[in-house]
Amino acid sequence: MSRVDADLLIDTLKLDKARVIGDELTARCPNPNHEDKNPSWSFNLESQFFNCWSCGFSGKGVASLFLKLGLDIPEWVINCNNIHNVKKRVKTSVPIVEVVSVRNSWLSWLSANSDGAYEKLKVRDIEYESIIKFKIGYNADKDILFFPCLDNSMNLLGWVERSDNWDFRYRVMPAGINKGNLIFGGHLISSNDNTIYLVEGPIDCIKMWQWGFKSVAVLGSALLDGHVSWLLDNANYVIVIPDNDKAGLKFRYSVVDKLKGKVRLAGVNLPSNINDVGDNACTRDVIVEAIRNRVRISE
Repeated sequence: MSRVDADLLIDTLKLDKARVIGDELTARCPNPNHEDKNPSWSFNLESQFFNCWSCGFSGKGVASLFLKLGLDIPEWVINCNNIHNVKKRVKTSVPIVEVVSVRNSWLSWLSANSDGAYEKLKVRDIEYESIIKFKIGYNADKDILFFPCLDNSMNLLGWVERSDNWDFRYRVMPAGINKGNLIFGGHLISSNDNTIYLVEGPIDCIKMWQWGFKSVAVLGSALLDGHVSWLLDNANYVIVIPDNDKAGLKFRYSVVDKLKGKVRLAGVNLPSNINDVGDNACTRDVIVEAIRNRVRISE
């Protein structure tokens, strides 16, 4: 498949609140049966996967998109995809595909090239077993690492992209998703009787698991309502380990504000020479000592 021209797609479908970041186009869902108040629909211009994370209107291929909408396939789509002998119009109602099944169809793509992911991350002391456990993938052509966020049934909820060569270092995808619904590492938590170590980023989380500590990452410096609900359902003791920067301080305040008095809570101060748990200077011994000296916030 050829890359889809975003402007042509936006103009042809009259997409509202459309925005393009890299390969990802987001807009209000074009499904006529869905009154999308916020941009919940995304279309990848390279892979041509499309999905509404609200109603589940999903599929692959720009031609398939037009057929599902019951629209004529424009000439530019036929040329773009080298389509021949295609019915120009299909009279059908718009099928609503179950969201979970669509997300999961993306997982094999996101978790591809585990060997490449390991080569990129071994300098951060990430083990190959962790690459497999967390389903981390790598796109060598674009030099992007993928960190899927899964639930404990291995359903894909969203993902994080990391790159050193683009105009972003980390970004949560698909664009426009509610970050409060994403917990990295949550698929490894199997009961609600847990001490959970709460960190900011996926590499922090992975290293904590490698050292024997159950951990999840909230992918930023704000604890959102969805994170709070998940933690209250899955933890009886939360120990937060913020980064050693201004964002980390914001993260600590956010956790205390949202969780104090609702669950046993403690905070860990990293040594001043350690930026975060993922820092190569941070070892298991450093973490064990820092946890030993944790500050108890609520019992």
